[in-house]
Amino acid sequence: MKKGPMGELKEYPIIATMVEESKLREQAWLKSGCNSFDKKIQSKPLSFWTKQDVLEYLKLNNIKIAECYGEIIPVDKQGNPTFEDLKDRYAFSGVQRSGCIFCLFGISQDTQKGGINRFEHLRITQPKLFDYCMRGGVFNDEGIWVPHKGLGLAFVIEWLNRNLSKTLKNGKKSLYIKGLDLSDYKQQIDEAFKKLEEIEPTRKKWLKE
Repeated sequence: MKKGPMGELKEYPIIATMVEESKLREQAWLKSGCNSFDKKIQSKPLSFWTKQDVLEYLKLNNIKIAECYGEIIPVDKQGNPTFEDLKDRYAFSGVQRSGCIFCLFGISQDTQKGGINRFEHLRITQPKLFDYCMRGGVFNDEGIWVPHKGLGLAFVIEWLNRNLSKTLKNGKKSLYIKGLDLSDYKQQIDEAFKKLEEIEPTRKKWLKE
C-alpha cells in the first residue's frame, strides 16, 4: 500500500522517513545520505531528525497536528506528563503513531511516554468500530483463529498478555499490552481459551503438517 505507489511515481519523491525508525533506514542513509541517486532518485531530508526533533519543531512553531495525536506535552524520563517544559522530552497526549486501525504492530509501545493505547483511543472516538475489532473470532477447521462476526482481537490481545507479559522483581506482572480494558469481552475470551484447550493437541498436529 505504501511502497507500490512510490515505485510507480515518475517524479522524484521527497520522503519524510527517519533513520531512528529502523535499522534498514539507517543502513540506507549511511550508504547514500539524504539524497539517493542509485536505482531510484529520491530525497529523505528528515533522515537525521529524531522524533523529538519533530515534536519540538511542531511545539515551538505552533503547527497544527491531526486530532488523533492530541496535544504535544512535556514528559519526564518515565514518559509521565509533567508541567515542566523539559527540552527534548515531548510526547503526544493521544496516539503516538497512526496507521491501519486494525493493525496490532507495535501496540506494546503505545502507552510509553504518556501515550494512550490505540484501541482505547478507538473506543472513545469510534465505539462501534472498536467493538467490531474486539468481538467475534473463531477457530477454523485447521485450528487457526480467524475473524467471524468481528475481528476477534480481544482474544488475540489477551493471549499476548498471558504469554508475553513479564513478572517484575517485586512480583507484580507487567502486561505486554497495557492500557486496554477488555472486561466487556471476558465471556467470549474465556470461551475462546476453553476451546483452544480442547483443540490444542489436534491443533499442534495440524500446524506441524
